[in-house]
Amino acid sequence: MIRLIYILALLFAINNSLFISAYAQDVTELIVDSGFEWGLKVLDPASGALQGSIVWQDTSASPFWELGQWASKTSVIDIERVISPEGAYVWQDSNKIIKMGTRANEGYDIYLGINSINEYGGVFRALGEPWPALLVQQRISPPGNIGPGCDPLSKLSKLRFQVDACLDTVNIIKSDGYDSSIHAAQFLIYFTVQNLGSNPNLFGKYVWLGIQVYDDRYVSPPKYVGHDDGTRMLIYSIAYNETADSSTHSGEWVHFDVDLLPHAEAAVQEAWSRGYFSYEDGDTTVTPPLNFDDYKIGGMNMGWEAPGMFYAGFKVKNLSLETELATAITEQRSHVIKNLRLFKNYPNPFNPQTTIPYEISEDTHVRIDIFDLNGRLVTTLVNDEQHSGMHRVKWNAEKRASGIYTYRITAGGEIKFGKMLLLK
Repeated sequence: MIRLIYILALLFAINNSLFISAYAQDVTELIVDSGFEWGLKVLDPASGALQGSIVWQDTSASPFWELGQWASKTSVIDIERVISPEGAYVWQDSNKIIKMGTRANEGYDIYLGINSINEYGGVFRALGEPWPALLVQQRISPPGNIGPGCDPLSKLSKLRFQVDACLDTVNIIKSDGYDSSIHAAQFLIYFTVQNLGSNPNLFGKYVWLGIQVYDDRYVSPPKYVGHDDGTRMLIYSIAYNETADSSTHSGEWVHFDVDLLPHAEAAVQEAWSRGYFSYEDGDTTVTPPLNFDDYKIGGMNMGWEAPGMFYAGFKVKNLSLETELATAITEQRSHVIKNLRLFKNYPNPFNPQTTIPYEISEDTHVRIDIFDLNGRLVTTLVNDEQHSGMHRVKWNAEKRASGIYTYRITAGGEIKFGKMLLLK
């Protein structure tokens, strides 16, 4: 753990109000054993049960990282460790390869390689069938961790993630049968932004926050937000150009450096607005107010997703996840209460139906209008008194032409706008 204490004096004016604040900041490393010196606990490819450990040196510490090898035909626990001429500790069979203890000679901390061509027997999987993965993972916040644990998002001023990654080898089969939408090779890093608050109906729910280290479809993968069928949670992957300046497709070392905090907050807000953090109470759907005090980084995983046929390997080093905790020592603030919060409609683009989420802080009259590109009123979705809280309204545009539409919501003396695209 790194602790750096310093005092900042801030003098600034906002909304014609003068604020004077002093902050004490702590920097804490959240990742335990970032160099993989304690080895890996190995999980069963089918059940996830602990099978044992693989280690490369004598240590009094038990491995903290876990190795997930989901849907693989074999387990690394059955592979005999060998030492390469360069001094690397290697576990390898026809389906996977793992190297550790290589920093002194080959200059990296861990190597993860997968051969899904062999896993599939040379035949592309069909849509809906499981696929092998090779991932290292660890728990960051209680319960179940041994590190410092992450403070709530509301108490952080920064959540800095860094890693160096290098694509060592890659051969992707794109012959007849390859479908980029279901067979793409991906090396990903995912964090869970998890509700660890006091509400038992929400405790443990999370959203996936992703770093797209490699995707065979894109030199620079775009932002992606979507539903994960396996966990039934939201996936929120950051656009590549916000995490690194060059592409891992080059085969050179690439440094990733990104403040995850605004992305974590945006991911939680997106999941909340879509109902992932709602629950059923009898016949009522309850959406508690969004409170970032309840959300922390719960855990992380890193490695290969192999829904298609390829063999490839990645080298990784300098893994770090640091929090900066800003605590106000003295603070004088004036608060502007927002009566209305409007969230992005989803899906967008859509065909033919989309949902518009919004929140009002008090009982008030609400009106929601839809306009076409020329400013003509298309329809009024809501024009009524509503109670405070989270609301969602659906618009079915089945009888409307493709194009850009604007929605306007008026509530509590505020007016907000949004845009959406109907594609048929």
